[in-house]
Amino acid sequence: MQFASIVTPDRILYWHRKLVALKYTAKRKIQTDREKEMDTIREFCIKFAEENVSWGYGRIQGALSNFGYEVSETTVGNILRAAGIPPAEDRMKKSTWKQFVRSHMATMCVADFLTTEVWTLHGLVRYSRMNFARPWKHQE
Repeated sequence: MQFASIVTPDRILYWHRKLVALKYTAKRKIQTDREKEMDTIREFCIKFAEENVSWGYGRIQGALSNFGYEVSETTVGNILRAAGIPPAEDRMKKSTWKQFVRSHMATMCVADFLTTEVWTLHGLVRYSRMNFARPWKHQE
């Protein structure tokens, strides 16, 4: 059986590599001074919340004001919610994966971590595998 080929396998692989590269390439933009300051405030808020699980929005706001950044408690709450960090009451009940890794960093050595991009009906999806004993897992 013969068939006509419009594209070669090399061309399909080229398109795949190009699409993967475009998926993870961010466009650069010029930031204003306030946007740069908000990036710094965002970093501080997340760092304070992760390192001090008992601190609420008001305590984080106070720590920011000690550094010269004046923001409202609502802004702190919005930043933490956008980052997926729960309020202090919920943070004290459980530790996050990041906290677990930080506390066990001295005893950890190496972990295999592989990813691949897979074409699905929903577009290009990243699948990952932590080691060879576990099956591939979808990562959003």
